[in-house]
Amino acid sequence: MNIYLVDYLGIHCGMHYYLQSFKSLLKSGGHNRVMILSNYPDENGVAFFRNQYNGNPLKKICSLVYNYNELRRFVRQHNNDCFIFLSYGNLLEIPFFFILAPIQKHLIDVHEVIAQDKDHNVFHLRLFGSIYKHKIKSIILHSERSLEFIRQFGFIGRYLFVPHVNYAIQKNPNKDNLSYDIVNAFMEDKKNILFFGNLNFNKGVDILIDSINRLADVEQSKLHVVIAGKNYDDSVYAVKPSNPSLFTFLVRHIEDDELNYLYEHTDFVAMPYRKTSQSGVLEMAFFFKKPVIASSIPYFKQVLSVYPSFGIIGDDNNIETSYASIIKRAINSQESYFIDEDYSKYMNRSEFKTFLKDFNKWINN
Repeated sequence: MNIYLVDYLGIHCGMHYYLQSFKSLLKSGGHNRVMILSNYPDENGVAFFRNQYNGNPLKKICSLVYNYNELRRFVRQHNNDCFIFLSYGNLLEIPFFFILAPIQKHLIDVHEVIAQDKDHNVFHLRLFGSIYKHKIKSIILHSERSLEFIRQFGFIGRYLFVPHVNYAIQKNPNKDNLSYDIVNAFMEDKKNILFFGNLNFNKGVDILIDSINRLADVEQSKLHVVIAGKNYDDSVYAVKPSNPSLFTFLVRHIEDDELNYLYEHTDFVAMPYRKTSQSGVLEMAFFFKKPVIASSIPYFKQVLSVYPSFGIIGDDNNIETSYASIIKRAINSQESYFIDEDYSKYMNRSEFKTFLKDFNKWINN
């Protein structure tokens, strides 16, 4: 049986590292015919989906319709295979859920049950809740938060659990692909802090800037902050830096070699999130062995309670007021990070073996 990993948002969410790592995990479980359907070009330079986020509104609508019909055609031709759909809870995913729901072997890989900026929208909640309750038979979960949402929806199907997969990325970026602003983003005589990812309210980019503003001059003189990623809702402009020289802003799409360079050269990765149910940014930091400065939300508490040497986390739930204190702790820290015992435990998580066992039982049933 072929296994197809379907990632519609693809480039828009930057999930190709996850796709490749998940593909490798499935192959390690004996599944050699694993293929990716995405808007990322394959080794031949061909993408399955058109990038619906490029062009004017008319082109975007045409791309959406084309992608919907292309997947429907493909599924009809391969309805005895297995399809795993990466879901972020975006309303654009609804047509694709209906395409895949009739397939006997479908899994919704839940990265976000509902898009983070929509989870107070009653219509959105009811729509996704109805689909999970009445249409979807099997899902993959990565966190307790997602499981809580699914249970609230009344989901009665099968679910498989797997932690966010370990990334395997080629280090040492090609310097020919690095722009001037990337190469000169950091300051060698400072503690460099990187905020990477989509710049939006729930990821707390405004909290980070406000927290740096709160620091005393002596702390500010020790650090430099790089904020890199696409602007989603102007949160990056909600708070003005009191000392702009402390910041480098790279408000744009970050290419692979650039991302690689940023992680390699930072000292800490800032994660002042208001909420999340999992995080590829966190896993990327772990891959590069860069300690995180994490807000005290449940997901980060859960992860760092298991791997305490992987970073620093706030000790209360008032993120806006507490984040400055853990930045101060980080830049003055003499702590040892990524101790061998924690890293070995992280790299050899038993949950992966359990997932492969459960997945094989599910797909062969």
